Amino acid sequence: MIHYLRIFLSGMKVALASRMAYRGDFIIRIVVMFFGDLLFPMITTLIYRAGASFPGWSLPEVLLIQGIFMVVKGISFPFFFGMIEEILDRVREGTFDLMLIRPCSVLYLSIVSSFNLEYVGSFLGGIILLSYALLHIEINITLVTGLLFLLLFFFSMLILLSFTLIMSGTLFKWVGNSRVYEIFDAVTKFCLYPRSIYSEAFQNLISYVFPLAMIAYFPAASLLERLDRGVIYSLVVCLLFFLISRAFWYRMLKQYTSAGG
Repeated sequence: MIHYLRIFLSGMKVALASRMAYRGDFIIRIVVMFFGDLLFPMITTLIYRAGASFPGWSLPEVLLIQGIFMVVKGISFPFFFGMIEEILDRVREGTFDLMLIRPCSVLYLSIVSSFNLEYVGSFLGGIILLSYALLHIEINITLVTGLLFLLLFFFSMLILLSFTLIMSGTLFKWVGNSRVYEIFDAVTKFCLYPRSIYSEAFQNLISYVFPLAMIAYFPAASLLERLDRGVIYSLVVCLLFFLISRAFWYRMLKQYTSAGG
């Protein structure tokens, strides 16, 4: 455990040192991330100010979902989502081979080497939005509610890790597949709004097949006491989805033919 912790801290130091070499670019990216992720909450606010609304959901409740999404993104993306770009670059340049000969888990090294603090802007924006929403919603947070929220919050990050493994795993076979992130970014836009606004078939799809609703909706619903029994099935699907994605990543790794393949 200490060995892996040292590797993780070393990866963070290297990532920070490389970003601090271009401080101006680093700060600009954080600011862009901050205001870029606040675009959808601003659009949502304009919709409600214009007199429209999502049935059964007040503005602070919708902003709560979007705030949780930004916080989850602001935590997950710096720690492991960057492995998509990291693996893509290493496979193209032929330097991924060096990770295969190191005395450590290849998957763990891929995660550690992808550490990127640029998404801290998303995290800060999410904290601000989440704080605003909680101040305008009457929520009675008990010990059980708090623990349930933390559990669902953990599973929301687990789902993002699962999608990361699937998308990065495809790069071992199809290195030209560099648009996987744009596709995923478009799909996750469905996570920014209440699940109830979609059709029943689509609700089932994003809850029990591709559990995108776990990323923000279910954690928010736990705070608002709107959870139903379906969350149990979604948790099971999340676990299975993670195990399948991890197995997929290692299976695709075996198909990696090295720089000379």
